[in-house]
Amino acid sequence: MPTIKLSQETYNRFKSHAIPLEDSSDTLMIRLLDSYEKSKDLTGQHELPVTVYSPDDLPPLMHAKLLDASFSGTRPKETNWNALVRHAISIVLPCTGNIENLRNVSDANIVPYEKRDKGFIYDKEYGISIQGESASDAAAIVSRCAKYLGCEAHFEFEWMHKDGAYKPGARGRVEFFKTID
Repeated sequence: MPTIKLSQETYNRFKSHAIPLEDSSDTLMIRLLDSYEKSKDLTGQHELPVTVYSPDDLPPLMHAKLLDASFSGTRPKETNWNALVRHAISIVLPCTGNIENLRNVSDANIVPYEKRDKGFIYDKEYGISIQGESASDAAAIVSRCAKYLGCEAHFEFEWMHKDGAYKPGARGRVEFFKTID
């Protein structure tokens, strides 16, 4: 039988998961491996639990990476916060009628001309420039746009392991459901 050497700290962690008078080292290892293997999804990646947050009570998103998103049934071209804002704005703009109404609805910093400094990105199709946003501001803009349209939308994110992150390593999701008048 093979022997595995563990540090005292690791052994203590291992032992803390044992069921007294029932587990041997072998049965405990089997139970831990079974649990580990069951936590994998179909791609072999481990599924982390996802906390669902209300659109009306967004968590702090400093150091949060966008993992997945959709707005009004379509996905942004890229998976990042600013691409999601541009995507939502492009869908809401025709419904608002003009840039001023769009600004009021979204509270995004938008100008009706080409601007490429101070974090602005020009959208040639709509002839507007949208300023890049922090994750928290981007989430708030997308939330306001989804509420205005009453459309389905979601975004899923994970906090990075950095100082200032709300829940380092944790995942969250915000969902908007279609409203019917």
